[in-house]
Amino acid sequence: MDAQSSSRSQGGLVAGVILIAVGVLFFMDRNDIWRVNIGYVVRTFWPSVMILLGVLQLLEPGRGNFRGAYFLIVFGSIFQLITLRLFDWLRWKNFWPLAMIAAGVWMLIEHFRGPQPSVASSNSSPLPPPHA
Repeated sequence: MDAQSSSRSQGGLVAGVILIAVGVLFFMDRNDIWRVNIGYVVRTFWPSVMILLGVLQLLEPGRGNFRGAYFLIVFGSIFQLITLRLFDWLRWKNFWPLAMIAAGVWMLIEHFRGPQPSVASSNSSPLPPPHA
């Protein structure tokens, strides 16, 4: 099985589990087995979808760039903390200035770090070429 079909089957597995879980919740709600306020669940836990997508990207085989996955996980976690109101100081009014500061720091780090050599484009070898 190649890497693409492996990640596709992994995505199908996760999507299938999520679909079953949501279906079970709707079924239980509609039949008064367990009352679930679907609107509340969606409003409160939508950032978990961002976190899940980031984790799935990290688990994807053969991905060289993890920045998008880290972005989803970090911002999904921050959004989740805000919606759950776990920290009094972490509110929307404080989030945007902090996000701007974090983005600026990230840009400075990237600027001073400079371009990173790519493994694929590095054709230089420490050993001399073999003689024919």
